Amino acid sequence: MSNNTYWNSNGKYQAAYQELSKMVPSSGPAGTVEGEMLRAVTRLYYDFYNNGMVNNTSGAVNYLTRCDELFNLDIAEELEIVEPECNTPHYTNLPLAGPLETIADIVIEYVISKDGLYTESGDNLFDYADPDATDNDDTYDFDDDDYSWETDDVLADLEYDELRFED
Repeated sequence: MSNNTYWNSNGKYQAAYQELSKMVPSSGPAGTVEGEMLRAVTRLYYDFYNNGMVNNTSGAVNYLTRCDELFNLDIAEELEIVEPECNTPHYTNLPLAGPLETIADIVIEYVISKDGLYTESGDNLFDYADPDATDNDDTYDFDDDDYSWETDDVLADLEYDELRFED
């Protein structure tokens, strides 16, 4: 793996990336197509390097796929490599650094080419996300409003366990 990455602060267009990253707010949509594209790249990068792609980053990939189709960015091949890993309940073991670096380079080149003439947009990459993938081995759905820890149930389970181990 190359050390020349934006993650290591020495990507191909690092100085421009540093400046352009000001277009990405600390939370919420960027307000421009180009800013949202940078936000999508940053989200993919962060999740890969910090979390092993265990989070649902499908909105970022889907948004960039849409932009690729609209602006002929020529990143479809790289997005096809990243996409299967962006919404799974497990860490990736694929070498995604190269494809992510290419995606970042091309998006940054595109944003630079706009020369400050950015397109206002209400897009939010999270609106493009697929439903979260789940692990079928999950026993409980903790989002279920009907599920609760009843004190009496917990005490009954503890009493049963104590009785079982006394034999």
